[in-house]
Amino acid sequence: MPNEQRQGLVKRQTLTETELADIEQLTDICNNDEGLHTRLSWLRTRPRGNETNDFLYYEDDTLVGYLNVSSYGSQEKELTGMVHPAYRHRGIFRALLTAAKEECLRRGVQKLILICEFASRSGQAFVAAIGAHHEFSEHEMFLATFQERNSFEQRLHVRKADEHDTEALTSIIATDLDDIEEAKQYVAEKLLQHNQPF
Repeated sequence: MPNEQRQGLVKRQTLTETELADIEQLTDICNNDEGLHTRLSWLRTRPRGNETNDFLYYEDDTLVGYLNVSSYGSQEKELTGMVHPAYRHRGIFRALLTAAKEECLRRGVQKLILICEFASRSGQAFVAAIGAHHEFSEHEMFLATFQERNSFEQRLHVRKADEHDTEALTSIIATDLDDIEEAKQYVAEKLLQHNQPF
């Protein structure tokens, strides 16, 4: 029996290797089209999911749209997505966003944060069209020239975090999540996954 052709909206808890490769290719196309810096390489290292956080949109077996719901946070979620430049203005991102919103509402999420690079004309137009407003900005920093220093701070000790660091890590993570219980759970999960970075 031949493989069925992928078409329309697909929801995933865990992405296949083929889907990851398709997302990377779509990211490259969108980045090159508008000179963006979207990076989703962390999708390959995240733990296997038990919640639907990935929404893919296919036309004739080609991935033309993708939206990811961040796995951290319970009250608010960050959404990152894209649509192939040749397939825009067809309602694809709106369909992805609608599916993600329905999933988030089902899980009790109260706030959705759309990640949109300032340089993305299409992204900025979309968020304006749906009535979203700018709340805050994050900046990307680049080190153009690294200069090795001759001295080393002897008081600085670097080691891998372990269960003895739970309280300190929880305190730091809670400043971002704004929920101490959720931060405790997040830290506990990360400490169990020894190869996962904070």
